[in-house]
Amino acid sequence: MLKIHTLCENTAGFGFLAEHGFSIHVSFRDTRFWLDTGFTNVAKKNAQRYNTDFRNPDAIILSHGHVDHTGGLNEILRHTGPTRVLAHPEIFQRRFTTRHNNAMRDIGIPFSQSQLESAGANFQFVTEPFTLATGIITSGEVPMHTPFERIDEGLCILSDNGPIPDPLADDLSVALQTDSGLFILVGCAHRGIVNIVSHFQKLTGENRVYAILGGLHLSRASDSHISRVISFLKETGIQKLACSHCTGFHASAQLASAFGNDFILNHSGKKLVFNLH
Repeated sequence: MLKIHTLCENTAGFGFLAEHGFSIHVSFRDTRFWLDTGFTNVAKKNAQRYNTDFRNPDAIILSHGHVDHTGGLNEILRHTGPTRVLAHPEIFQRRFTTRHNNAMRDIGIPFSQSQLESAGANFQFVTEPFTLATGIITSGEVPMHTPFERIDEGLCILSDNGPIPDPLADDLSVALQTDSGLFILVGCAHRGIVNIVSHFQKLTGENRVYAILGGLHLSRASDSHISRVISFLKETGIQKLACSHCTGFHASAQLASAFGNDFILNHSGKKLVFNLH
């Protein structure tokens, strides 16, 4: 059985809070983990609204080092208790966006490693695929092969010579290996959802994709780009597509049209249960 509680998302169901961010709690077989922690303390507050105990997870996994996915970590650790935190070693890289009148705006993780360790984080840094438990594997660094998927040009890091494009090597996703195919969980899919899915197919030897849940980072994608993503996903035989966060309204509308009842518009407060093993 697979259960996913959405704890932070840009929109919310009745009685729950929303913010620009992403956080889910996943229970699969005998393993429980959080993927991302939202922007502020919304994920923690929403967790307290569910009639479910999210404390003492097996891990907190961070998809990448942007504040809208890591800003709630300090508060989440107060809720969960001391916890293993899986992340890429570049998670603390200082990050900026230049989208706003070319002015640099800090969007990196708002805590130091020592602050989070004092709050109960037990960091485990990984660059390669990592098996959290049987059937639960992280992507490690995702190769970029598709000609149309590129890192957002408005995202940068600092070098000795000033700002340079951020390769977002720490962009990490999670695949659940189920009896019906891969169930892929993404934070923002910065390195491209087609690249991510192809990477997991090669990594696991499983070509069937049962579902994808998370942000697909298509909010600035062209219609041609979105069309290619739709064509690829249809080729995988995907049965459920639960979009969130940075997918964007325009892309979400096209995905909803393409996948019909198999499309899920995810939001804070939504609980999804799948009879998968």
